Amino acid sequence: MAITHDQSVFTPVEGDDRRHPARRFRVRKVDYAAPIGWLQKGWDDFYRIPGLSLLYGLLSVAGCYLMYFYARESVALMLGLFSGLLLGGPFLAVGLYAAAREMEAGSPATIGASLRTIRGAFWRVTLIGLFLMVVYIVWLRMSSILVALHYQAFRPDTVQLALSSLDWGTLSVLALYLGIGLLFAGLVFVTTVISLPLILDRDCDPVTAVLTSMRAVNENRGPMLLWAALITVSALVALATAFLGFAVLFPVLGYATWHSYRDLVENP
Repeated sequence: MAITHDQSVFTPVEGDDRRHPARRFRVRKVDYAAPIGWLQKGWDDFYRIPGLSLLYGLLSVAGCYLMYFYARESVALMLGLFSGLLLGGPFLAVGLYAAAREMEAGSPATIGASLRTIRGAFWRVTLIGLFLMVVYIVWLRMSSILVALHYQAFRPDTVQLALSSLDWGTLSVLALYLGIGLLFAGLVFVTTVISLPLILDRDCDPVTAVLTSMRAVNENRGPMLLWAALITVSALVALATAFLGFAVLFPVLGYATWHSYRDLVENP
């Protein structure tokens, strides 16, 4: 995987230095195919510690089933909860980032080691988690309102009929729902794609981490768009397998996210 260095990514201005939150870390420009390499490294990490990886994966599967049994009687709640998986995913994978960090350092990747890494950045990680919780609550509320106003449009039989008969009224409601969901998912992706690994790995406050994440996306729009698409497709595949796919895909994506951070942010 080729990584190109572009000095224009970090351009100090008069009176500015790396203590400024937006400029503390240098951001690299990466090749368009870089996300494929991240996934490959994620698979490699999965095979290095399959037991721990499957433990995290199976916990994610169990969480999905708990949400399903809790929300199965409500279309609005089920849609909101499962679309929220993409919003909460970065925080839920914190243990995987810590494990990837331990493997990279040549240390045994264990739950104890991961907990020690997370404990060292507990409050900073928690603040990012609170931010994601607020975004999720707002999205869940908006999702519930939209489904309540157009309940029939979200019934499976209605969706199938709308697609076959080109019912533009129903399709426009579904498109609006999808569009709003994508806006929330985009917000979470841009602000957290590397912020949590950065917090775990470096002495970094949440504001600096979020600003660095935003810069990384802005300076690598093509590769990061591909990375977002790969994450979305992986989530859809996992949902299509009745959540069982998360047993493998969740840890692989977590490890791959760590490698994306390592490629996008220069070493000190």
